[in-house]
Amino acid sequence: MVTRFVLNESTNRYRLHGEATADEILSQVRRMVVDHLTRRSKPITSPTDAASYLADYLDGSEYEVFAALFLDNRHCVIALRTLFRGSIDACSVYPRKIVKEALKCNAAAVIFAHNHPL
Repeated sequence: MVTRFVLNESTNRYRLHGEATADEILSQVRRMVVDHLTRRSKPITSPTDAASYLADYLDGSEYEVFAALFLDNRHCVIALRTLFRGSIDACSVYPRKIVKEALKCNAAAVIFAHNHPL
């Protein structure tokens, strides 16, 4: 059965439709976090802003990831993407793919993020 969360915009609450495993729910929640973060209108003006913005997204991952936060010319978020996923202690990064994604998003600036899982 296809499971999804549906946002009721008038109440700003989500409703789960269907049955789901814990992994499916976590996957949906990650998508919801990204959607929520990309709708934010406040520009990122400092490293502290960027760190607080990315902390929830990267927290709790069991493997290394390399993510990019694509910004417009006012440093507001266009998109947040996990570009590469590695193992528990390594993650390969390919500049060509990063440039391709930045051009696709029409980004004026990019902030990179990388975690080290426990």
